[in-house]
Amino acid sequence: MGPLSVLGLPEDASTDQIRTRWRELRSQLHPDHGGDAEKFHQASRAYDDAMAEAQEPKPCLTCGGAGSVKVSRGFNVITMHCAVCDGTGESN
Repeated sequence: MGPLSVLGLPEDASTDQIRTRWRELRSQLHPDHGGDAEKFHQASRAYDDAMAEAQEPKPCLTCGGAGSVKVSRGFNVITMHCAVCDGTGESN
């Protein structure tokens, strides 16, 4: 079971959807608010894993995978130009 399924989200959920769902679950499951401690820890681990995966650098698709860009679930979000192709798609 993947981290997004633990949170009850589709596989193409955005980072904003992940954060929103985590806030909902945190208030429902927190042991200090009468929630189940084990389910809270499972949801907490799933949130950490999902956010780490969403923020992980991925290969640059423009130049065939030589450089790297950051992506968000469901679509590419380029936060820096690829060091190899500088966003042009051609090796320098």
